[in-house]
Amino acid sequence: MTTPLMRGLYETLITEGLAAELAGLAWELVPDRSELRPAEAPDRIALHLARAIERALAGISDEGARLRIGVDLARRLLDMLSGLISNFDGDADRPIEPAEALRAIVARRGMSRTLLIFA
Repeated sequence: MTTPLMRGLYETLITEGLAAELAGLAWELVPDRSELRPAEAPDRIALHLARAIERALAGISDEGARLRIGVDLARRLLDMLSGLISNFDGDADRPIEPAEALRAIVARRGMSRTLLIFA
């Protein structure tokens, strides 16, 4: 964590860095720790990884490299998940190369609005 730990609710995964900070808390502060429950694992771990990945990619100053590394990282992580978890197939989640973002789906010009069907 980048700011000093203060009183409050955290509900966050304890990392090696956070554990070191907790060990150095002022004497008047006591951390309330518990084992991560299996039901919360997907959310807590995914949120933690998303934040770490965002920080890492934001730290790459070359925008082209940031994009290339980010897409490569996403594809590798999905491949790794597919290899580790037998009932997970990450192929449909792999970003295409070169990376693109869908901004909208619009009607073709000249088409009647009555033909549009939204699923």
